[in-house]
Amino acid sequence: MPIAGHGEDKINAAFSFGGPSLMQQTVEQFTGIRMDHVAIIDWNGFRDLSTALGGVTVTIPADVKDNKGKVLWTKGEHTLMGDEALLYVRTRYGLAGGDFDRIQRQQNFLREMLRKLVSKGTLTNPVTLNESVGAITRNLVVDEALSNQAIGQLALSLKDIRTDNVTFLTSPITSFGTTSAGASILNADKPLTSAMFQALAAEKMPQFLLNNPGIGQLKAPSEVR
Repeated sequence: MPIAGHGEDKINAAFSFGGPSLMQQTVEQFTGIRMDHVAIIDWNGFRDLSTALGGVTVTIPADVKDNKGKVLWTKGEHTLMGDEALLYVRTRYGLAGGDFDRIQRQQNFLREMLRKLVSKGTLTNPVTLNESVGAITRNLVVDEALSNQAIGQLALSLKDIRTDNVTFLTSPITSFGTTSAGASILNADKPLTSAMFQALAAEKMPQFLLNNPGIGQLKAPSEVR
């Protein structure tokens, strides 16, 4: 897609070219939605939060061998934290769907992390809660306009959220492709993507999902490879 001052490239290249501000501009152009604020957490923050929570449990439905990462993910439940959690969400080799399955892993881990974060075991345990909040605040970078008061209000507004209230999606695509430099890309289904973000802006996502069942949605926890 077009990135201001840099021609056509992968959407995530905007961050490398111009940092958060260019990334924000590019995402706004792609979605048609104004982003009021930006918050960034890196892989270290992800690793630290999984550890602070005492690990996050995922279910792997079948053995998966990643020859590049030199790891065998065995069928069954795994409680992951730290570097092992990072390895899980970054694995794509050995997965039948490659990057698509990796996206599913990343979304699945975030879903289960949210489940653990808002569980009674975390919210009622002062030590775990303090370590979890600390892991987030130590590794979270926000824009200058996002005040502590606004962050507090946002946190309060999300206090009753549960995983059943969250739908994980990926943008609809039509085909695979490559950039002029030879990098692999996914070509967006522009009409359907536009309709999706219009529905999001108009707060009509339930109707959009009803009209487009299964589109880009995250599989059940026990079905994510």
